[in-house]
Amino acid sequence: MVDILSESKTITQAGCLIQMYFAYTFGFNEMSFLAVMAYDRYISICNPLRYASLMTKIRVRMLLILPWLYSFCIIMTFILLALRLPLCHKFIANIACDSKTYLKLSCSDVSLNNIYETCISMIHVTTLIVVIVFSYVRIFKVSYRASRGAKSKALNTCMTHLLLLFIYLFSGLLVFFQARMGGVAALDFVQLFVSLVSFMVPPLFNPLIYGIRTHEIRKTIQKAFANKAVHSSSKKI
Repeated sequence: MVDILSESKTITQAGCLIQMYFAYTFGFNEMSFLAVMAYDRYISICNPLRYASLMTKIRVRMLLILPWLYSFCIIMTFILLALRLPLCHKFIANIACDSKTYLKLSCSDVSLNNIYETCISMIHVTTLIVVIVFSYVRIFKVSYRASRGAKSKALNTCMTHLLLLFIYLFSGLLVFFQARMGGVAALDFVQLFVSLVSFMVPPLFNPLIYGIRTHEIRKTIQKAFANKAVHSSSKKI
């Protein structure tokens, strides 16, 4: 956002790679934690009596630490592969550094980088989607046999997660189609818009969705609006 608003739109190679690292860490970890959340909901709804014994403190710590270690190893490998490439161009046709725009700066063969990124992305997304789908299939099976109250409670518990998953997948599809647009000049504005949406929408909606779904925060917001309405009505009188 600073680069878009400022007159100087420059970045060093190290800064570009650091920016790429954090952007991809967010992307990898977001999907990983969505899968962890799906597994947690599967355990809590399908095995409620065994939840405390299955989700121990050690297991919870492992589920939180492993995605960070996994993403660090995957992304650092890509960064090291990118560092070996000589750069012949200096213009990045995007609002931020990503793999596609960075590799276009190189004048050497980037097939190894493309193969690595494609394989890792496909394995990563496919594996985690299988975990999420499996968890929700089991959840819906249990909910279907439960009473109406239990079914409503289970769906209410999963709604936040499903909404976040939809937002993440929608942003991922935008990034995928943006990469297929190439460098067509007529689509520069579209590419800029897609980049902004994919970078800003998930971080913007995550706290909003969790905040509204949290009972204490929701009651505080409702109380603030009620007090404001009473205050404005008293002024009119």
